[in-house]
Amino acid sequence: MLRTRPACEDDQRFIRDEQTADDANDMRGLCASCPLRQYCEAAVKAMPTPAGWWAGRQYGRRSR
Repeated sequence: MLRTRPACEDDQRFIRDEQTADDANDMRGLCASCPLRQYCEAAVKAMPTPAGWWAGRQYGRRSR
């Protein structure tokens, strides 16, 4: 089992319905350096209708 934690863990911006443009840029940076990004990308590709932030990209909504 993986013991590495995602960079987004405990970051409430990743579960909010909306983010500011500054938050979105910061979140992309966190995802870019996350050691679990490849698993995150695989998970979102397997979803029938992805929503939320996954692997540095927002699905289903736009930043304001």
